[in-house]
Amino acid sequence: MLTLLASVTALIVSFRVQRQLLRLQRLQEELTRLQIAERTAVQIKAEVVDGSIVLRPFSADQDINSVTVYFPTVLKVAPIPLAAPDLQIPFARFAPEIQSFWDSRTPPADGYAKVRLTAILPVVLEIYGHTKSTAVVTRAFYNLYSRYMRLPNGLSEQQIRGLSLNNYLADGQNMQLALEQAFNETLVAIADAEKPD
Repeated sequence: MLTLLASVTALIVSFRVQRQLLRLQRLQEELTRLQIAERTAVQIKAEVVDGSIVLRPFSADQDINSVTVYFPTVLKVAPIPLAAPDLQIPFARFAPEIQSFWDSRTPPADGYAKVRLTAILPVVLEIYGHTKSTAVVTRAFYNLYSRYMRLPNGLSEQQIRGLSLNNYLADGQNMQLALEQAFNETLVAIADAEKPD
């Protein structure tokens, strides 16, 4: 009887160990997949030049064929498609709507200006290009940075500062839903930061 009990216990332990090993193997495979995806993603570096955001590949072994920039729907900015070699977004294509958004979130105050040194909004870039001679489609969140000031007289000023990579979208993830969720999380963060102490 004792031998049977020891055998059953050993069998249970071996099943648990097997299950743990399978779980670790799956996690390792997922990590490897993410590392490969990151190596084969096309990253963009953005530079503000003469009233535009100019997009370029982040590294020399990458090329960009086209980029589409998607904005949260509440901003009412249509997607902006760009094709190489003209990967330049004039501020006029999106800045007035973003300034209107910040105006709606920043009422004027008597006697002083309200300044947002780093006003961040999420956008999604869908990039068709090549990296290491492999054609890839990269979909990623980028943060659109601006500096915003609301003057006591109700007027406002905005300075677009650029774009920076935030994170990649997962395979099969709905791009617009993910963007709306990121935007809503941004609104919550803004509201939390503006709560009085």
